[in-house]
Amino acid sequence: MCGRYRLTAKKRYIRDHFGLDEDPPWTPRWNIAPTQQIATIRQHRSEPKRIFCLMRWGLIPYWAKEPSIGLKTINAMSETAAEKPAFRDAMRWRRCLILADGFYDLAPKKSNRTTLEWQTIRRSPLLASGTAG
Repeated sequence: MCGRYRLTAKKRYIRDHFGLDEDPPWTPRWNIAPTQQIATIRQHRSEPKRIFCLMRWGLIPYWAKEPSIGLKTINAMSETAAEKPAFRDAMRWRRCLILADGFYDLAPKKSNRTTLEWQTIRRSPLLASGTAG
């Protein structure tokens, strides 16, 4: 994932698209940044149904002394996350889906760095895998 993204889908669309029982408590946002509350979908612990959760973006491991470590753990590399102490337990036991419908990234050109916006053609939701602390 990147450093900024958006989720502008309406509540009823999220509810219907992900088979939720009720409208999620979500207000569309165009510039979601690390440490802010983000929209996630998790599996209910004891029932076969999905639930919507708001979570803070940036994993704070249980052993961390300072919450500021969450700024360093906003992204994990899939190739090594299962081995890294900060992500290992969360990746094994506490997974979630992160909802987005677009994300922002810097153009690869080093001079005159421009922000690019990425989205699907139909502006349908994008899902990223996530871990919960």
